[in-house]
Amino acid sequence: MPYLHIQHTVMKKHLVEAEKLEYFGSFEYRGRLSFNYDGGLPANYGVTHANDLLYLLPGPKSWYGPVDWEYNDADWKMVDTMVQLWTSFAATGVPLTLDSDFSTIWSPFTSHDNYLRIGNGSDVALEVQYGFHKERMQFWDELTAATTWKYLLNNSFDHVLEPIVCI
Repeated sequence: MPYLHIQHTVMKKHLVEAEKLEYFGSFEYRGRLSFNYDGGLPANYGVTHANDLLYLLPGPKSWYGPVDWEYNDADWKMVDTMVQLWTSFAATGVPLTLDSDFSTIWSPFTSHDNYLRIGNGSDVALEVQYGFHKERMQFWDELTAATTWKYLLNNSFDHVLEPIVCI
């Protein structure tokens, strides 16, 4: 089962049970470097799971793209944005960015199914969205209801009630 559906399901469940505010985001920025680089010719397969870490905890760039590739200006802007969001959340419990180009406020997750889209392809913009991948989540909800996965989703996350940011 895709981790995005699990994250979304947990966020909805926490609306009723969580004692602290929680934030839901989707990292959708596709920069020059990516975890899906396999050492051959670079190909853009979109955003890969954990690509957000390249903008928080970068390792040797040769692991994520050709040896001579470096971050471009947009990539560095995303580094600044991600570091600001995570530093702010660690310090205050509220993820904010101080960059004047981004006026979007990342609000806590609510029954409006709001989330912060962090990037959009090669665009570094932050944008509040509603209805997290609605059709995809509906497909997985229906499949889950028809399988034994429903037990896992209904019983596996009772212990996860601390404040979180899901990306």
